[in-house]
Amino acid sequence: MRLMGVKMHQTTLRFAPDSWRAIEEDAAAAGVSTAQFVRDAVLWRMAYEAGRAERDQPAVGAPTRAAVLAEPAKVAAREEVSAATALWAQGRQARARAETLRAEAQEKREEMLARTGRGQG
Repeated sequence: MRLMGVKMHQTTLRFAPDSWRAIEEDAAAAGVSTAQFVRDAVLWRMAYEAGRAERDQPAVGAPTRAAVLAEPAKVAAREEVSAATALWAQGRQARARAETLRAEAQEKREEMLARTGRGQG
């Protein structure tokens, strides 16, 4: 499996039925797959642990483990923001076009009614 040009490792995890049900419910509530939910949880835990370790012994001048772990999340977040911005712009453009079409249709309707004499009344 490949994600953003990175070779991914696949593994099997086992959960008790109650735990798995809770994971599925939380993932659904977050709007992601259970696999993505578990991946995110692992990355967040790793970043948390790295932050705790660096707080005790900060490395001078070297990129921190937390920064390295956070970079893929930052890239993904930038991509999501970019996609969302484009989607909002597309929606605004569609709304403006719909308003123009409605106005043109109304003008044509009024012209037709005026030509047939039905618009008087």
